Amino acid sequence: MPAPTSELTLSPEQRHMYASERLVNFRLISKLVASRSSYVLSENDLAPAPLHLELSTLGQFAELVYSPLPIAFVFDNLPLLLSPGFPLEGYDALKESLFVTSFRGTVADLSAYVAYRPQSRQLVMAISGTSSLLQATYTVRARRLSHTAGEGCEVHSGFWHLYKGLKPQALNALRESLEEHTVDEIVITGHSMGGTMCHLFALDLLTEETDIIPNGTVLKLAAFGAPRCGNWALVQRWHKAIKDYRAEHGEAAIQEYAVKGYNDGMLSTTVTCAANRSRPLYYVHGQLYVIPETESERALFDCNTSVQQIPNHPRGGHNYYNGRDMERASRRMNWVKEMQNKYKGNWEELYRKRVEEERKRIENR
Repeated sequence: MPAPTSELTLSPEQRHMYASERLVNFRLISKLVASRSSYVLSENDLAPAPLHLELSTLGQFAELVYSPLPIAFVFDNLPLLLSPGFPLEGYDALKESLFVTSFRGTVADLSAYVAYRPQSRQLVMAISGTSSLLQATYTVRARRLSHTAGEGCEVHSGFWHLYKGLKPQALNALRESLEEHTVDEIVITGHSMGGTMCHLFALDLLTEETDIIPNGTVLKLAAFGAPRCGNWALVQRWHKAIKDYRAEHGEAAIQEYAVKGYNDGMLSTTVTCAANRSRPLYYVHGQLYVIPETESERALFDCNTSVQQIPNHPRGGHNYYNGRDMERASRRMNWVKEMQNKYKGNWEELYRKRVEEERKRIENR
């Protein structure tokens, strides 16, 4: 794959996209410390198309949890928010879903919600990544603490405190949601630190809270851009928990997907926690690859598959998974919040005017 597209070849929309960034994308960290694999990904490594589509779909739920608006408000106003120019344009999986409940942790107000997808009988729990300065202070607390999973298991201290503050509410939300809906699959998903929270929660479901998952129900984990959270002993305990669960319930009873992204330096942070959880996937320029097991700790890969046009997000980064610009969605969600609070019933037309003003600025770049 050629080197990242230069500034001169960016479209006006892409130049505006990067000029508008306000979130941390960790591209510099990726450049400085990310480990590059000598293995070149090819078409033989491409993930099956149905898997790519499914993960992109589940990513919509993982991204929505960052909403500055109450999740219940979002679901109540989905027809409008999914409209062209509105923040959730393209998030089509949401319109076929039902809001179940939302909750927050007692440590740093970490947010999460549960939605139900009637057509697939999926219960989706999405846990937020870092969305406040207070939460960010926990992500840099990288001491190792003993984890209850077993002897020698250690966990990132900041992540552990955040998780312990969220766990009781997550368990209650899952129990109540399972009582209300017919469920074939439980999906736990999150982006960034939210993906780490998902792994910690799934580990508890497999080892401590084993009575919650009904027999015959699939547990599916989808994490995007999640940092490392534990030492090698904890990773081994995770693998053993999966092996034991499959031995009892069948190979398909649990499915785990950990997606890395091109130029996402988040994957190289928290260096005191030495290992990733599993054999991950790699997302770059609209394509998803299955990484060879021997290369699972590498963060960057070259690809020899052809890209026929300039990628939508050529620089990669932490907030550009699944072909979507999370920066743009976040910015426009904040516009809705600002205008809805200030103008109440008159905010929709003012929002459209702001979108039109942005479009004109892009044209004039």
